[in-house]
Amino acid sequence: MSTLVDHQIRNLARSADAIQPYSEEQLNPASYNLRIGTKGIIETPRGRRTVDLTNGFKVVPGGWILTDVEELISIPSDVEAQVILRSSAARRGWDHALAGYVDPGYEGRLTLEFVNCLKYEHLTIQTGMQMVQLKLSGLDALPERDYSLTGRYSGATEVEDCKDSTL
Repeated sequence: MSTLVDHQIRNLARSADAIQPYSEEQLNPASYNLRIGTKGIIETPRGRRTVDLTNGFKVVPGGWILTDVEELISIPSDVEAQVILRSSAARRGWDHALAGYVDPGYEGRLTLEFVNCLKYEHLTIQTGMQMVQLKLSGLDALPERDYSLTGRYSGATEVEDCKDSTL
């Protein structure tokens, strides 16, 4: 298993429509920056609610938010991916919390989890921000059943809350 590099990511994005829309400006030596989408889900005292990120949304210190990404992702069956927080976002005070793995066969808009790690300052999250990068790795073998057959979140068109009733 090896990490895909810039020209391999470019070829995958163009030939397999793995990242749509694709922009050369978001390509790194061994990853691809993803942009924050238009919707988020936050926790309030009355439960979770959807918020619009188009004009920016301030996340309170210690606050948590789910967001979608602008890009439609289509991971081939012979590739896995990992979402990693960019160091610039970490230096601002963000943490990409928890689930960063993307299974082979995933298709749709990824949902990301962020936490404002600062103690006193609100952080603004806005559509188009490049807070995470997608790292892609080739698999040594094909899975018997990829995520398109086994996953709960494949085909997502916007940010999605938890679908696992066992949690």
